[in-house]
Amino acid sequence: MIISLNDSFNCSFEGTDIPSSNLSVPGTIQASKIAPHTQERDTGNLTDEHEYSGTVMLSRQMTIPQGYDSYIISIERSRITKLYIDGQPVGRCDSLIAPHIYDITSYLTREDTLIQIEIDNKNYPCPGGHLTSKDTQTNWSGILGDVYIKCTNKAHIVSASVKADYDKKSAYLTINVAKNFPSDKVNIKVQTSLCKLLDKYLNKDADPSEFKKFRDDISIAAKGTDYDILKEYLEITEDILKPQEFTESSSTDSKSFDHADTKHINAKYAYTSYIKTDSDNNNDSISDNCSGNTHDGISDNCSDTNICSFTYELDLTASDKGVFEWDTFTPYLYVFDIDLCDESGSVLDSTKAVCGLRSLKADGNDLLLNNRPIFLRGRHCGLLFPMTGFAPMNACGWLYDMMISRRWGINHYRFHSCTPPDAAFLAADLLGIVIQSEMEIWGSWLMEDEEGYDATMQQYLTMEGYRMISLFASHPSFCMFGCGNELWGNPKALGKLLAGFKMINPDLLYTQGSNTFQFSPNIQPEDDFFVGVRFSTDRLIRGSYALCDGPSGHIQTMPPRADYTYDANIRPDLITEQNNINNTAGILESDSTKADRSRSNDPEPDISEPASTTTIQFGTTVKEVALTSKEELIPHIPVISHETGQFETYPDYDEIDHYTGVLKAYNIAALKDNAIRMGLFSNAGKFFKNSGALAMQCYKHEMEDALASRYLAGTQLLDLQDYAGQGTALIGILNSLMENKGLISPEKFRQSWDDIVVMARFRSYIHTPGESFTFEPMIAYYDKTIYPDMIFKAMLISYPNESDCNKNIECNKNADCSKNTDCNKNTDSNINADCNKTTVYNRNDNTASYNDIIIRSNEICCDSAIIKVPFIKSQGRITLPRIALNFPEGSAPERLELRLYLIDSSDNILAANTYTLYSYPKVPESIISSAATDFADDPYVTTSAAAAISKVQEGHNVLLYLKDRENTNSIAGTYCTDFWCYPMFKSISESMNKPVAVGTLGLSIDDASPALKTFNTRTYSEPNWYEIVTASRSTILDDTNIEPIVATIDNASRSHRLGLLYEIQIEGTDAYILVCTSDIPRLITSNVKEAYALHKSLLSYVKDTSKHENANKITSEIFNRLFTAS
Repeated sequence: MIISLNDSFNCSFEGTDIPSSNLSVPGTIQASKIAPHTQERDTGNLTDEHEYSGTVMLSRQMTIPQGYDSYIISIERSRITKLYIDGQPVGRCDSLIAPHIYDITSYLTREDTLIQIEIDNKNYPCPGGHLTSKDTQTNWSGILGDVYIKCTNKAHIVSASVKADYDKKSAYLTINVAKNFPSDKVNIKVQTSLCKLLDKYLNKDADPSEFKKFRDDISIAAKGTDYDILKEYLEITEDILKPQEFTESSSTDSKSFDHADTKHINAKYAYTSYIKTDSDNNNDSISDNCSGNTHDGISDNCSDTNICSFTYELDLTASDKGVFEWDTFTPYLYVFDIDLCDESGSVLDSTKAVCGLRSLKADGNDLLLNNRPIFLRGRHCGLLFPMTGFAPMNACGWLYDMMISRRWGINHYRFHSCTPPDAAFLAADLLGIVIQSEMEIWGSWLMEDEEGYDATMQQYLTMEGYRMISLFASHPSFCMFGCGNELWGNPKALGKLLAGFKMINPDLLYTQGSNTFQFSPNIQPEDDFFVGVRFSTDRLIRGSYALCDGPSGHIQTMPPRADYTYDANIRPDLITEQNNINNTAGILESDSTKADRSRSNDPEPDISEPASTTTIQFGTTVKEVALTSKEELIPHIPVISHETGQFETYPDYDEIDHYTGVLKAYNIAALKDNAIRMGLFSNAGKFFKNSGALAMQCYKHEMEDALASRYLAGTQLLDLQDYAGQGTALIGILNSLMENKGLISPEKFRQSWDDIVVMARFRSYIHTPGESFTFEPMIAYYDKTIYPDMIFKAMLISYPNESDCNKNIECNKNADCSKNTDCNKNTDSNINADCNKTTVYNRNDNTASYNDIIIRSNEICCDSAIIKVPFIKSQGRITLPRIALNFPEGSAPERLELRLYLIDSSDNILAANTYTLYSYPKVPESIISSAATDFADDPYVTTSAAAAISKVQEGHNVLLYLKDRENTNSIAGTYCTDFWCYPMFKSISESMNKPVAVGTLGLSIDDASPALKTFNTRTYSEPNWYEIVTASRSTILDDTNIEPIVATIDNASRSHRLGLLYEIQIEGTDAYILVCTSDIPRLITSNVKEAYALHKSLLSYVKDTSKHENANKITSEIFNRLFTAS
């Protein structure tokens, strides 16, 4: 019999003057708003308006029927709890991830019973990682999930778990049974069914909206999984195996039990969460035991002779329906309905267990899922759920978030320093998502005899690790175990910890943690895979870093390129050519050398030869740590890059009103107030979209570079979702509520992040008219189905006149594959053609075919090529013969698009991708010579502010290339958007006496300005701006009304008005000064084609004698304040 405790409890706040109130259980005091309303508004994270830290007592008088032999209270998830029955202390549990189980049998003396549950969310044995962090799910207090009293007679099931054996195609079902009379016989009946999420939900483009209430409705999200509701969304095959029935008996001195017709597996390490309380306890002495009788962290099977473990082998090949595997494409689950019966056949207790038939193994640097290579397209998850302030406790709530993630190409979740509820694993089981779960630690791990060893914390966390394995390892989605986040201490101690876990369950893949020992990583014999950001100071395996953790990554320091891989940094023993490619000369000044000049310019410490200690960024602070290794680390296990991305965008202030739940976006509102104060709010919409467009380009590079790296097994993005804490890091494609920001469509994003991705690998986005553009086609092919007779098609598309519409043109599929082929250029006029027509394909539905490849009416196919793809034997990266396409001849700058398609033999489009390329004419030698003198021979150009004033006073417009020495009130130009968020890392850099990052977010460009008429630009940063930006210093235009033609977007915390290109008119003059803060003369001297194109466009505009309506009028006083004339 199950007695639900879902009801109202009296809640008193111990040791405070806060009045008592009622709390609906399951629920939290924050979500119920019974804690006092705080007036504090957090600016570094979302605000919990009813934040409370301390002890509360939940009380409820209720009738518990007598006559049962056993009474067990189960609380699925809480904080530190103590249970009292009629004032008598029963026990204490402090697990943050395991159910709190209390045997109250001996404490019940009457039907009318007072149940009291004390909850402490303050005095944790460890900080708790993201299980208790206010940066993510909050430090809630209360009770969540299933809460009940289980009343049983004779015997009951304590736990049931399943271990699948992929190679033998069998499953081992372990059932732990508590028996009040050990000599009695019990029957165990097992019925097996097969289930899978309905195909309409497995489709990546499925609409998850019907599950939203399960995540956001507090009263629903707090409850455990309702299996009856869940069945509505499942395809279930009953009786997949013949029902099994076993008879068991035991004697009090036995620890293993033989049974006929089944193979017995000695469950020596079977774990139970049964509470054994000390019968001699009094009110002042409460036993602290959530894990049974233990020895070295391992429960001794049947050490209590009343708790017995039975294990059965079930042959999954016995089904006439075949064997069904679990993977990321067809995630089938075997469901075991288990009945415990007495000798007469009466059911004493029932439960369920699930498993999936899968194998995740390390094979050198590869990961194999069911013997097929898999690339983990992961994301970080820190349990951020702003509507409720806690993670949903039901599977449907997790289906909502995980279906959204799959829509964006995700097949892997890394839970940062936390373990989610069982419901998350179940949802991942149903969707085919691979989970890495971590212990709740973000600190150091030491040997017992080392200084700083914290016995209480480490023993507690060790037990949490065993609980995690015991409770969740049956889930096929739980494949990977990590000890924590960014750990330091003693590598051998972590290896020893892993060895203990691997004894319990050798089938999981284990790692000592994510990004452990940051600057001096190591690999222990117990590590099955490696998660990190580097193998030495300069062997980097992601594209971006905080400046204090430098050196910076290639996306931050190199011109945009599409040929970078991490192979040489992962396996320098095997790769030499890529080392040369990745480190080719010509890389411009890094962010660190162009950091804010107002900060310290002390050089970073040289740690190529590690010192004994170093100062590191640690969360939102700094920490002095010991370095552990001086040897070059060569990994021979799978490598996964850690927390990749972190490309910041400007806030979307319209998002603020969406936070109608427990957490409020006062941090984003504070940024909005700052924008208003600085006079930039009118530009907020443009800044958001344009910074986002740059961030999406950065993510594209990061993802494709990872997919192209043959020695990389996966990457974990930080993040698909904004991280609303640690300074407010708006680094997501989605906001904190998992809503699409509108920066890119899921389909476009998946072009670079899916089971099949077609890529072009090339060095530069900038080319010359008539040039033969050569690239290496590559396919990252990880689809389960390998299609025969595929073709790879490349098309180079130009936009000769975007204001005109020309007829749709189709390329000839039957063109000669042995050479490049021109498409039929039909330019017949058709004024009714749709210039915006395009095709969205959906590989999951196979709705798009080759014939759906449309060239819009204002486009021309300049060149194309088709390659037959050789037969693919196995999933992985496929490199095809190089392709050469010819850029069209011309004398004007032109934007082009490279389109790629992978097409099967039935003309279905399996994958597509696009790249924007630019064509700029060469710089004439005469212009190079003139630029070398700063255009001294051109009356319309000057590099002197004083000369510019003189010219406009004489009535002449002038183009002012402002030199740094006169542009002292300025910020260094950097192309890549800021890392994570400016205020947090500014503080960290200052405390470490290191340079502060530039902190800008790309460009916001008035593409309609006549000054840019012939330059050919969009409204945001693209590769054609890289050289121009990195040679610039944007003027700080605060306290002016100057609206730049090309504005540099500052981070929302600092909110400078920044101008790279702007036009001013000094009061009292009729002429105009067009100010450009980039050193265009130097770039032209260096033969930078796009700089010359910009110069031509600007000069043409300056020479235009018509009235410049958009010039910003300023006083001479403002001019003198802005510039230091020399």
